[in-house]
Amino acid sequence: MKSVGEVMAIGRTFKEALLKGVRALDTGKRIGSEKIEPKILTQRLVTPHPERLSYIRYALRQGHTVKNLAKMTSIDPWFLYQLKEINDMQLELEKHPMESIPAEVLRDAKRMGFSDGRLAGVWRLSGKGAQEKVRHLRKKNKLSPVYKRVDTCAAEFESFTPYLLNSIIAAVTPHSLSATTVTRPSW
Repeated sequence: MKSVGEVMAIGRTFKEALLKGVRALDTGKRIGSEKIEPKILTQRLVTPHPERLSYIRYALRQGHTVKNLAKMTSIDPWFLYQLKEINDMQLELEKHPMESIPAEVLRDAKRMGFSDGRLAGVWRLSGKGAQEKVRHLRKKNKLSPVYKRVDTCAAEFESFTPYLLNSIIAAVTPHSLSATTVTRPSW
């Protein structure tokens, strides 16, 4: 049996955790830069393969339905709908140039787990300052990363090995933060 990669990612939603996990694979590949061979699409969808997620993304962009993909892949439709929503968000982001992106679309994309680097790629920004431009836009829209502690013992007893969850919160206010939230240092 061949392993196809393993990561651990924590997010507030499945979509956020999945996108974090894909980034954590550390393959050196960027989402959307894969070489897709349309002739073998059906084969790649039917058979588990390291590039299967990329082929599912490609199939969704080509108009395949979730029902059709569920039959081909034997993946539960709930997961495929989550992938479709990620794909739909990317299509929505591609409709707007960075300068005129509606704040709610940017907020939804960040909450879904789109990284600054991925947003820079969607908007075809390149060079050293690309991610910095997206970061500046994010700050302008008051979208800040926060770190929340995940109780690894489900409150049964004191946890000595908590995980920290990095997530985006819009317009941080005292009421939106829990007692276990730690804001990111400003270094």
